[in-house]
Amino acid sequence: MKQIGSNSPFNWINFIDILDSSKLGLWSIEIDNNTGLNKMYCNDTMLQLMGITECFLPEKNYEFWYSRIHKGYYSYVENAIKKIYDSNKLIEIQYPWRHPKLGDIIVRCCGKLISSNNGIITIKGYHQNINDLYQMKVVLSKTENEIFEWYQDSNTAYIHTHYGQLYKERYNLENFPYIWLENGNVHENFKEIYLDTFERINNGNKKSVCELKMKNKNGEYTWFRLTLSKEEISSEVSNVVIGTLENINSLKEMEMAYVTESKFYKSILKEMVAYGEANISKDRFLRTGGLWNIYNPVIDSLTISKVLERNVHKVIHPDDVQLYMNTLNSENLLNHYKNNKHTIKCEFRRIIAKETARWLELTVNLFQEPYKK
Repeated sequence: MKQIGSNSPFNWINFIDILDSSKLGLWSIEIDNNTGLNKMYCNDTMLQLMGITECFLPEKNYEFWYSRIHKGYYSYVENAIKKIYDSNKLIEIQYPWRHPKLGDIIVRCCGKLISSNNGIITIKGYHQNINDLYQMKVVLSKTENEIFEWYQDSNTAYIHTHYGQLYKERYNLENFPYIWLENGNVHENFKEIYLDTFERINNGNKKSVCELKMKNKNGEYTWFRLTLSKEEISSEVSNVVIGTLENINSLKEMEMAYVTESKFYKSILKEMVAYGEANISKDRFLRTGGLWNIYNPVIDSLTISKVLERNVHKVIHPDDVQLYMNTLNSENLLNHYKNNKHTIKCEFRRIIAKETARWLELTVNLFQEPYKK
């Protein structure tokens, strides 16, 4: 292998400067299963990040770091260390850590197994204070959505928001995403949809979305939209998946009402002499039926008025043509809707045979689709 000289673009002094400016602390931990005496070796940046101002022995460094892990997160960190040993992969986690001056901060740690000899396990990695980054994420999001990171290799997740929507739990989650099934956060009817959403990411998709019912902050099952987006960090570091949960309960309720209303209208329309559905904003029929079925071939190319004009003088009594056309005029209908008049009716005579007419009632129901408001 060619030796890297001082004139090489890969100047190690530059790399050290970069590490110092990036505030990335490097450490090496030795876990001695024989004596139970664990050691942590740190570079200067790591000591600064931990707020250590005096010279400690490696055993004291380990004790200082480990004792300041936020209570309740010891098993989370211990399990991560075990996964590093068992999987021989680079594992990344986030957890709260009590800094001697800054108080509770969020740190990111990443480690990999280096060796395991005679009962002594050596792990090396980095430590980073991401508290500012964490706060920035929350501020920049400007949303009530829940935001989390899912670490695929370690089956863990970190909740970045403050449970404004979801039923509150810990911020660090293990056995993720299965933990939300085990604790009942995901409604049992949506188990397969939920798991399939994560499986698509595992199978290589960059994005995966589903709609499901989960427990809200009041412990009630409501509709959420789950979106997963995969972010590639590097070829070595475990991939991070950004997840968002958006409360869409109001939209779903409108959608269900719309579907129910549509089914109701379809059931009664079948009993009508003539019926149709139209987009009055675009002045177009969408579909027609009954006696209006003859208009289907031209509804895509003509306005509503132009469609009706093709036959109106043949089938509508001359004295009622103007009333009939005004009632179905798109501009008039839009004005009715803006004035909160959602049902318009008119009575007219339809010519059945020569010199024979029958009185009919025309009813127009106006509504707006929920997602287009």
